[in-house]
Amino acid sequence: MNSPPHPLRAWLARHLAASRFAVVGLLLLFAFPAVYGAAFHNPEPAALRVAVVGPPATVSAARAALDPRQFLAVRYPSENAARRALAHDEIHGAYAGRTILIASASGAITAQKTEMALKAIDPRAAVEDIAPLPPHDARGISAFVAVASITIASMVFAVLLTLAGGRHALRARIVALTLVSGLGGVAAALSVDTIDGALTGDFWGVAGVAALLILAVTLAVHGLGRLLGGVGAALVALVIMLIGMTSSGGAVGYELQPAFFRAVSQLLPPGAALTAVRNAVYLGGAHIAGALVVLAAWAAAGAAALALGHHRGRRFA
Repeated sequence: MNSPPHPLRAWLARHLAASRFAVVGLLLLFAFPAVYGAAFHNPEPAALRVAVVGPPATVSAARAALDPRQFLAVRYPSENAARRALAHDEIHGAYAGRTILIASASGAITAQKTEMALKAIDPRAAVEDIAPLPPHDARGISAFVAVASITIASMVFAVLLTLAGGRHALRARIVALTLVSGLGGVAAALSVDTIDGALTGDFWGVAGVAALLILAVTLAVHGLGRLLGGVGAALVALVIMLIGMTSSGGAVGYELQPAFFRAVSQLLPPGAALTAVRNAVYLGGAHIAGALVVLAAWAAAGAAALALGHHRGRRFA
């Protein structure tokens, strides 16, 4: 007959097991403020493209007035060409004669910093905002709030599906994911467009991006959870929340973040979705194809992980 464990050993075993959760909690509490603080505490431009209309001497004067680490002055042949480029999110501002052109809809803080920099070329120049933010989204944060809330809700659903839905057939889980993504996109657009009035003007554009974001996040979390267990689901959730949300730029704009965050921003679901939603609503859908491809790639990778995990018969721990 086995003798009962020594009381001291039993006590240590219980408390050491509990301490592991405390260590994880402390690591998370250190990591999240550290990463978010690094991403947002000092927003500065980094080689933002601005147009300068005029002869070579004007371009040279503009380059002399601008900090080359923050702004890259590019010569444009006419004011109309600069306006088109700004409206299509190809540049972040323009100096055309005695007029400074900005587009607040592409990023309020970015536009503000660009305006201040271009004022150094000609302090008396008039400022024209060719794509202003509407009064109901004066600071341009509605797109970020929408993307952040959709991402969090999608992760919660994916974890619940992984925990409670593992015993269900793969086909049933795929149907559930498809329904939640499609109908969830419409529900999200209904919330932020019709009910809140925060993102108006392109209901189906917002619904489509939201549906693809939901599909990307839920498939990634559920697929890795099915393939690798709790470690896989926790890892992808941590990457999306810790790196993806910070590098999206939030209300600041990823263009003003440190180099690492700028580099990964548009490769992760939150950053790609934020660009797609903002450009769909305010910039006529300019340059959203790449963002949609990123979201589709995450969804495809999650689907592949889900299929492989189902074939291997793994379960979420």
